[in-house]
Amino acid sequence: MTGRQARARPHRRNGSYSTFTIQPSIATMKRKLSVIHFLSIVLAFSLLAGYKISNAAPPDGSKTVMVSTFAGGGATYPESGDFADGTGSAARFMNPRGITIDASDNLYVVDSNRIRKVSPKGEVSTLAGSDKSDYANGIRDAARFNVPYSIAVDASGNLYVADMANHRIRKVSPKGEVSTLAGDGKYGFADGTGSAAKFAHPCGIAVDAAGNLYVADRDNHRIRKVSPKGEVSTFVGGKYGFAEGTGSAARFAQPCGIAIDTVGNLYVADGENYRVRKVTPKGEVSTLASGRGKQGFASPFGITIDKAGNVYITAIASSIYKITQDGKVRTLAGSGPTDSEAIGFADGPGNTARFAIPGGIAIDKTGNLYVADEGNMRIRKLVFVTHSAPEAD
Repeated sequence: MTGRQARARPHRRNGSYSTFTIQPSIATMKRKLSVIHFLSIVLAFSLLAGYKISNAAPPDGSKTVMVSTFAGGGATYPESGDFADGTGSAARFMNPRGITIDASDNLYVVDSNRIRKVSPKGEVSTLAGSDKSDYANGIRDAARFNVPYSIAVDASGNLYVADMANHRIRKVSPKGEVSTLAGDGKYGFADGTGSAAKFAHPCGIAVDAAGNLYVADRDNHRIRKVSPKGEVSTFVGGKYGFAEGTGSAARFAQPCGIAIDTVGNLYVADGENYRVRKVTPKGEVSTLASGRGKQGFASPFGITIDKAGNVYITAIASSIYKITQDGKVRTLAGSGPTDSEAIGFADGPGNTARFAIPGGIAIDKTGNLYVADEGNMRIRKLVFVTHSAPEAD
């Protein structure tokens, strides 16, 4: 497969919400995704015009980040990606979107229609999938995915993939054996077990300590729960919109990224509401932070959480943010969506680093962040640096 797929973003028209339909033709799908993505960036820039996000030099004793490239090389935005296994900059990615990390600090990346593994030393290999966009269970390159978007890993090393255009939840064993846990492949909504369940572009996925999955079912505007046996139920959400509340009383608008903390709270990137939502284990939904207003983040996508409860998000089209439990938002890296030079590629300090359509985000045991920089076809690493006062002369 040649070219590159841009992130899909639905749009509103004549008072109702329409969404693209993934077609068998990958070329057709790429054109649709590119147009929708472009319109979304234009909307984000217009909505956030006039907002300023501080990237001032931090005070002594505070922390900022240094951004580097962990894996991937070659072309950068807006050129097309490529595919090659290898170490560090010798590796090539097509469209790295979702990312997760296991207990041994191995990264797993959803890259176009493949699942890639990146070791702590930056060694990139392919675990499952191929360049073909389709549906098939099987082992390693015999398996087929269709626009897989997000990925999660359980305590046993099994991977779970939100296979968006196949409207299924897939399971990948540590040996690369791919099976289907839930979904019948048809766009729709239904609770049920295994193939009796229906999804509509499942986008984000997270797994709890008991092996239950939580899926951001994007076009159904719901968070679905999937048991280890493939039993699918609706945890929270219902119609498109915005509302706090419990269970089906809550409203989301195209939720995608999802993460879970150590006590079972979910954090959801509620894309078209420009909010990060918190969902308790009882299904109580509230807003942790809103991008509408002076904080100014647009369309949150990737999301992860550290041991202290700080939430980290990626947002269209070029920035990484930190959100504390009291809802304070800080730009960690990238220049923010109001900067005309926001989209691009550059390593370095957070306020000079550049990203192009950052997607999934993951955090390791020591607090380093890893970002699937989709537009630049690279995996970026963010390391926190403590600032100290200069010595007196």
